[in-house]
Amino acid sequence: MIWDKEAFISESYPGLDRAPEESALRERDPETMRCLTELAMNEEALVHAVGGPHLRARRIMALGLSPGARVRMVRRAPLGDPLEFDVSGCLLMLRCEEAAGIVVEG
Repeated sequence: MIWDKEAFISESYPGLDRAPEESALRERDPETMRCLTELAMNEEALVHAVGGPHLRARRIMALGLSPGARVRMVRRAPLGDPLEFDVSGCLLMLRCEEAAGIVVEG
C-alpha cells in the first residue's frame, strides 16, 4: 500500500487503523508529513501513524514503531529493499511495502 498525502490530509486515510482528528491535522504542516520510505540516510523523524493490514500494523507497532516514536533511517540494501531503521537504539529491517504504510513527520 502506498501512502497518499492528499487523501490523508483531506479525509481519514483508509489504510490507517484509526483516523487522526481533524484538529490535529489542521495544526500539522502537510509538507512535513511523508512516508517512512522517503527518509534520507541518517535522517530522523517522528512516527505519526501506522497503516496497512491490521495484523501487520500490530506487529510493526509491537516492534517499537508506534505513533510518537523517533525513527532514523540507517541504510538501504544494495537493491533498495529492505530498509534498516534505528528505533530507540534497536535496529529494525522493514520491506519497502511495509515502510510505505508508516506516516512520519519531520
